Amino acid sequence: MAACAAAMSLSGISRHGEGDSRIAIGRLNAGEGRNVVPVHAFMQAEVRGASANVNDFMTQSVYRIVRGMAEAYEVEAVITKAGEATSMVTDESVNTMLLEAAHSLSCVKKATMFETLRGSEDASMLMRRVQERGGKAGFFVWGCRHNGHHRPDFDIQDAQTLPVGFGVFAGFLS
Repeated sequence: MAACAAAMSLSGISRHGEGDSRIAIGRLNAGEGRNVVPVHAFMQAEVRGASANVNDFMTQSVYRIVRGMAEAYEVEAVITKAGEATSMVTDESVNTMLLEAAHSLSCVKKATMFETLRGSEDASMLMRRVQERGGKAGFFVWGCRHNGHHRPDFDIQDAQTLPVGFGVFAGFLS
């Protein structure tokens, strides 16, 4: 019961005025049968924010709600942080090199830079670490047909586009 109440409460976290935020409760396992109060429950959820500040707000909200639900239902709750994302800040010089690499491929009809990303990406943590150590970072995606992101069957179905992505990487490195 506490796990279901927590899941519903987490879905209701207010949004932050500084940018997009979201929470996904990807997994909730609780109970052994209908009309049986579960002895154990397990939830996997993830928050995202358009910036580190927004992501921190969402993370702290999850901690607060889970602690509150555990207190209200007199149960123990354990939170294990499995990952996070932060603001994605790219370096202009890397962006220019990525665009040049894309434009050098005869199969590329159009290449543009994102002005902003609406969410956050896992790669943002790697990028930030590189930049904190004096390196430069960039990020690119290429168009392909697939079933959609954030699905259990995510896979790039359009294998013909893989050489395009590889070509941008190779052109960037040369």
